[in-house]
Amino acid sequence: MRKIIVVVVMALAAGAFVLVGPGSSPVDAGATTEVFAVHGLNLNGQTAQTDRGTPVTVCGGDDNPPLISDFQFGDVVGPVPVPTGSSLRVKVYQGAGVDCEIGGALLIDQTIDSVPAGRVALVATAGPSSEGFELLPVTIDVECIFPGDGRLRGVHAANAGTVDLLIDGNVAGPLDYGQSLAANFKPDTYSVQVNLGGNPILGPADVTVKEATSTTVYVVGNQQQETPVVALIQETVQPVCEPPEPEPEPEAPAGVVAARPTFTGQQTEGPPVPGPLSGRNGPPG
Repeated sequence: MRKIIVVVVMALAAGAFVLVGPGSSPVDAGATTEVFAVHGLNLNGQTAQTDRGTPVTVCGGDDNPPLISDFQFGDVVGPVPVPTGSSLRVKVYQGAGVDCEIGGALLIDQTIDSVPAGRVALVATAGPSSEGFELLPVTIDVECIFPGDGRLRGVHAANAGTVDLLIDGNVAGPLDYGQSLAANFKPDTYSVQVNLGGNPILGPADVTVKEATSTTVYVVGNQQQETPVVALIQETVQPVCEPPEPEPEPEAPAGVVAARPTFTGQQTEGPPVPGPLSGRNGPPG
Protein backbone atom coordinates (compact mmCIF):
# COMPACT_ATOMS: atom_id res chain seq x y z
CA MET A 1 0.00 0.00 0.00
CA ARG A 2 1.35 3.38 -0.90
CA LYS A 3 2.32 5.47 2.10
CA ILE A 4 2.29 9.21 1.93
CA ILE A 5 3.28 12.15 4.14
CA VAL A 6 2.53 14.54 6.88
CA VAL A 7 4.79 17.59 7.03
CA VAL A 8 5.02 20.10 9.85
CA VAL A 9 7.80 22.71 9.85
CA MET A 10 8.98 25.01 12.71
CA ALA A 11 10.94 28.27 13.02
CA LEU A 12 10.99 31.02 15.53
CA ALA A 13 9.85 34.56 14.82
CA ALA A 14 9.85 37.79 16.80
CA GLY A 15 9.08 36.59 20.28
CA ALA A 16 5.58 35.22 19.61
CA PHE A 17 3.98 32.64 17.37
CA VAL A 18 2.99 33.98 13.97
CA LEU A 19 0.52 32.11 11.78
CA VAL A 20 1.51 32.16 8.12
CA GLY A 21 -0.61 31.20 5.15
CA PRO A 22 -0.21 31.42 1.37
CA GLY A 23 0.90 34.82 0.15
CA SER A 24 3.29 36.69 -2.09
CA SER A 25 5.86 39.41 -1.63
CA PRO A 26 7.14 42.08 -3.99
CA VAL A 27 10.02 40.77 -6.12
CA ASP A 28 13.21 42.75 -6.64
CA ALA A 29 14.65 42.62 -10.15
CA GLY A 30 17.64 40.27 -10.24
CA ALA A 31 16.83 38.73 -6.83
CA THR A 32 17.55 35.05 -6.23
CA THR A 33 15.89 32.56 -3.91
CA GLU A 34 17.68 29.89 -1.90
CA VAL A 35 15.87 26.64 -2.73
CA PHE A 36 16.17 23.47 -0.62
CA ALA A 37 14.76 20.04 -1.52
CA VAL A 38 13.32 17.90 1.29
CA HIS A 39 12.56 14.19 0.76
CA GLY A 40 9.53 13.27 2.87
CA LEU A 41 8.09 10.46 0.75
CA ASN A 42 7.65 7.84 3.44
CA LEU A 43 6.91 4.90 1.16
CA ASN A 44 8.51 2.14 3.23
CA GLY A 45 7.18 3.00 6.70
CA GLN A 46 10.35 4.66 7.98
CA THR A 47 10.17 5.62 11.65
CA ALA A 48 13.15 8.00 11.88
CA GLN A 49 15.04 10.48 9.71
CA THR A 50 18.10 8.21 9.83
CA ASP A 51 16.17 5.27 8.34
CA ARG A 52 16.68 6.68 4.82
CA GLY A 53 15.51 4.41 2.00
CA THR A 54 12.88 5.13 -0.70
CA PRO A 55 15.47 6.58 -3.14
CA VAL A 56 14.19 8.88 -5.87
CA THR A 57 15.71 10.81 -8.76
CA VAL A 58 14.93 14.52 -9.13
CA CYS A 59 15.00 15.93 -12.66
CA GLY A 60 14.48 19.35 -14.18
CA GLY A 61 11.70 19.91 -16.66
CA ASP A 62 13.96 19.92 -19.72
CA ASP A 63 15.19 16.33 -19.26
CA ASN A 64 18.69 17.51 -18.40
CA PRO A 65 21.03 15.45 -16.21
CA PRO A 66 19.45 14.72 -12.80
CA LEU A 67 19.37 17.51 -10.28
CA ILE A 68 19.63 14.85 -7.56
CA SER A 69 20.35 11.29 -8.69
CA ASP A 70 20.05 9.44 -5.35
CA PHE A 71 17.69 11.30 -3.03
CA GLN A 72 17.00 9.31 0.16
CA PHE A 73 14.16 9.67 2.63
CA GLY A 74 14.94 12.36 5.21
CA ASP A 75 17.60 14.08 3.09
CA VAL A 76 17.69 17.87 2.83
CA VAL A 77 19.66 19.17 -0.17
CA GLY A 78 20.58 22.77 -0.98
CA PRO A 79 20.48 25.63 -1.16
CA VAL A 80 20.43 26.13 -4.92
CA PRO A 81 20.08 29.75 -6.13
CA VAL A 82 17.03 30.19 -8.39
CA PRO A 83 15.81 33.51 -9.86
CA THR A 84 12.99 34.83 -7.66
CA GLY A 85 9.63 34.77 -9.42
CA SER A 86 10.81 32.35 -12.11
CA SER A 87 8.92 29.25 -13.22
CA LEU A 88 10.41 25.95 -12.02
CA ARG A 89 9.38 22.52 -13.29
CA VAL A 90 10.46 19.45 -11.31
CA LYS A 91 10.01 15.73 -12.00
CA VAL A 92 10.55 13.07 -9.34
CA TYR A 93 11.05 9.43 -10.40
CA GLN A 94 11.04 6.45 -8.07
CA GLY A 95 14.45 4.83 -7.73
CA ALA A 96 18.02 6.15 -7.87
CA GLY A 97 19.98 6.83 -11.05
CA VAL A 98 16.99 7.24 -13.37
CA ASP A 99 17.85 8.66 -16.81
CA CYS A 100 15.85 11.89 -16.96
CA GLU A 101 15.57 11.73 -20.74
CA ILE A 102 14.17 8.18 -20.70
CA GLY A 103 12.13 8.58 -17.51
CA GLY A 104 10.66 5.90 -15.29
CA ALA A 105 8.09 5.49 -12.53
CA LEU A 106 6.95 9.10 -12.23
CA LEU A 107 5.91 10.19 -8.74
CA ILE A 108 5.72 13.97 -9.23
CA ASP A 109 5.61 16.24 -12.27
CA GLN A 110 4.92 19.76 -11.07
CA THR A 111 5.62 23.33 -12.06
CA ILE A 112 6.10 26.07 -9.48
CA ASP A 113 4.71 29.05 -11.40
CA SER A 114 6.52 31.71 -9.36
CA VAL A 115 9.36 30.87 -6.98
CA PRO A 116 8.77 32.82 -3.73
CA ALA A 117 11.36 35.29 -2.52
CA GLY A 118 13.92 34.61 0.18
CA ARG A 119 14.44 30.99 1.18
CA VAL A 120 12.14 28.13 0.15
CA ALA A 121 11.96 24.41 0.88
CA LEU A 122 10.31 22.24 -1.77
CA VAL A 123 8.94 19.37 0.29
CA ALA A 124 8.04 16.18 -1.56
CA THR A 125 4.85 15.23 0.24
CA ALA A 126 1.33 13.92 -0.20
CA GLY A 127 -0.89 17.00 -0.16
CA PRO A 128 -4.23 17.12 1.58
CA SER A 129 -5.62 14.13 -0.33
CA SER A 130 -4.48 10.62 -1.15
CA GLU A 131 -4.62 11.10 -4.91
CA GLY A 132 -0.89 11.58 -5.40
CA PHE A 133 2.30 13.23 -4.27
CA GLU A 134 3.25 16.87 -4.70
CA LEU A 135 5.92 19.46 -4.01
CA LEU A 136 4.87 21.90 -1.33
CA PRO A 137 6.78 25.23 -1.41
CA VAL A 138 7.45 26.18 2.22
CA THR A 139 8.80 29.69 2.75
CA ILE A 140 11.53 29.81 5.40
CA ASP A 141 11.91 33.36 6.69
CA VAL A 142 15.31 35.03 6.43
CA GLU A 143 14.72 37.73 9.03
CA CYS A 144 17.66 38.37 11.31
CA ILE A 145 17.76 37.03 14.86
CA PHE A 146 18.98 39.13 17.77
CA PRO A 147 22.00 37.77 19.67
CA GLY A 148 20.95 35.22 22.27
CA ASP A 149 17.90 33.97 20.34
CA GLY A 150 17.11 31.08 17.99
CA ARG A 151 14.11 30.30 15.81
CA LEU A 152 11.71 27.34 15.63
CA ARG A 153 9.22 26.79 12.81
CA GLY A 154 6.33 24.45 11.97
CA VAL A 155 4.31 23.88 8.77
CA HIS A 156 1.46 21.46 8.07
CA ALA A 157 1.43 19.73 4.69
CA ALA A 158 -0.25 16.45 5.50
CA ASN A 159 -3.17 14.29 4.69
CA ALA A 160 -4.13 14.47 8.35
CA GLY A 161 -6.70 17.21 8.84
CA THR A 162 -6.15 20.03 11.33
CA VAL A 163 -3.37 19.39 13.85
CA ASP A 164 -2.32 21.15 17.06
CA LEU A 165 1.28 22.09 17.71
CA LEU A 166 2.49 22.03 21.32
CA ILE A 167 5.76 23.43 22.67
CA ASP A 168 6.67 22.29 26.19
CA GLY A 169 3.03 21.29 26.64
CA ASN A 170 1.67 24.70 25.61
CA VAL A 171 -0.59 24.83 22.55
CA ALA A 172 0.99 27.12 19.96
CA GLY A 173 -2.04 26.94 17.70
CA PRO A 174 -3.95 24.79 15.22
CA LEU A 175 -2.48 24.23 11.77
CA ASP A 176 -4.28 23.47 8.53
CA TYR A 177 -2.62 22.24 5.38
CA GLY A 178 -0.10 24.74 4.04
CA GLN A 179 0.04 26.86 7.20
CA SER A 180 3.05 27.39 9.45
CA LEU A 181 3.89 28.68 12.90
CA ALA A 182 7.05 30.52 13.88
CA ALA A 183 8.51 32.00 17.07
CA ASN A 184 11.83 32.99 18.66
CA PHE A 185 13.18 31.13 21.69
CA LYS A 186 16.26 31.19 23.85
CA PRO A 187 18.74 28.44 22.88
CA ASP A 188 17.68 25.28 24.70
CA THR A 189 16.01 21.92 24.18
CA TYR A 190 12.23 22.03 23.87
CA SER A 191 9.56 19.34 23.90
CA VAL A 192 7.57 19.34 20.65
CA GLN A 193 4.33 17.46 20.15
CA VAL A 194 1.78 17.31 17.33
CA ASN A 195 -1.78 16.21 18.12
CA LEU A 196 -4.52 15.11 15.75
CA GLY A 197 -8.00 15.11 17.27
CA GLY A 198 -6.48 15.38 20.73
CA ASN A 199 -4.22 12.35 20.22
CA PRO A 200 -0.43 12.69 19.78
CA ILE A 201 0.83 11.69 16.34
CA LEU A 202 4.35 13.00 17.01
CA GLY A 203 6.27 13.20 20.25
CA PRO A 204 6.76 14.53 22.71
CA ALA A 205 10.14 14.82 20.98
CA ASP A 206 13.17 16.87 22.05
CA VAL A 207 14.12 19.59 19.56
CA THR A 208 17.22 21.70 20.16
CA VAL A 209 17.14 25.39 19.31
CA LYS A 210 20.54 26.98 18.68
CA GLU A 211 21.55 30.61 18.75
CA ALA A 212 21.23 32.47 15.42
CA THR A 213 19.84 29.30 13.82
CA SER A 214 16.45 28.49 12.34
CA THR A 215 15.37 24.96 13.27
CA THR A 216 12.78 23.54 10.89
CA VAL A 217 10.97 20.32 11.77
CA TYR A 218 9.19 18.43 9.00
CA VAL A 219 6.83 15.81 10.42
CA VAL A 220 5.99 13.20 7.79
CA GLY A 221 3.47 10.38 7.66
CA ASN A 222 -0.07 9.67 6.43
CA GLN A 223 -2.69 9.23 9.11
CA GLN A 224 -5.19 8.03 6.52
CA GLN A 225 -2.94 5.03 5.82
CA GLU A 226 -1.41 4.75 9.30
CA THR A 227 2.11 5.59 8.16
CA PRO A 228 4.44 6.18 11.13
CA VAL A 229 4.91 9.88 11.81
CA VAL A 230 8.54 10.99 11.55
CA ALA A 231 10.24 14.29 12.38
CA LEU A 232 12.73 15.55 9.79
CA ILE A 233 14.91 18.37 11.12
CA GLN A 234 16.66 21.04 9.07
CA GLU A 235 18.91 23.76 10.50
CA THR A 236 19.80 26.95 8.64
CA VAL A 237 22.02 29.74 9.92
CA GLN A 238 20.24 33.10 10.19
CA PRO A 239 21.76 36.58 9.95
CA VAL A 240 22.28 38.26 13.32
CA CYS A 241 20.52 41.57 13.87
CA GLU A 242 22.62 44.60 14.64
CA PRO A 243 21.90 45.84 18.15
CA PRO A 244 19.70 48.92 18.05
CA GLU A 245 21.42 52.29 18.36
CA PRO A 246 20.92 53.76 21.83
CA GLU A 247 18.48 56.62 21.77
CA PRO A 248 20.10 59.98 22.58
CA GLU A 249 19.29 61.54 25.91
CA PRO A 250 16.57 64.16 25.44
CA GLU A 251 17.85 67.70 25.85
CA ALA A 252 16.54 69.53 28.89
CA PRO A 253 14.16 72.31 27.83
CA ALA A 254 15.58 75.78 28.16
CA GLY A 255 14.22 77.14 31.43
CA VAL A 256 13.62 80.76 32.49
CA VAL A 257 16.39 81.86 34.86
CA ALA A 258 15.22 84.40 37.45
CA ALA A 259 17.63 87.33 37.78
CA ARG A 260 19.02 87.86 41.26
CA PRO A 261 19.91 91.47 42.18
CA THR A 262 23.51 92.05 43.14
CA PHE A 263 24.36 94.78 45.64
CA THR A 264 27.26 96.87 44.37
CA GLY A 265 27.23 99.55 47.01
CA GLN A 266 26.15 102.16 44.50
CA GLN A 267 22.60 103.30 43.95
CA THR A 268 21.65 104.71 40.59
CA GLU A 269 17.88 104.89 40.87
CA GLY A 270 15.17 104.75 43.47
CA PRO A 271 15.06 106.00 47.06
CA PRO A 272 18.20 106.49 49.11
CA VAL A 273 19.67 103.39 50.65
CA PRO A 274 20.28 103.88 54.36
CA GLY A 275 23.87 103.77 55.34
CA PRO A 276 25.43 101.93 58.26
CA LEU A 277 24.29 102.82 61.74
CA SER A 278 26.34 105.78 63.17
CA GLY A 279 24.79 105.99 66.61
CA ARG A 280 22.74 109.11 65.68
CA ASN A 281 18.98 108.99 65.86
CA GLY A 282 18.26 111.74 63.45
CA PRO A 283 19.53 113.37 60.36
CA PRO A 284 22.79 115.25 60.60
CA GLY A 285 22.49 118.85 61.73
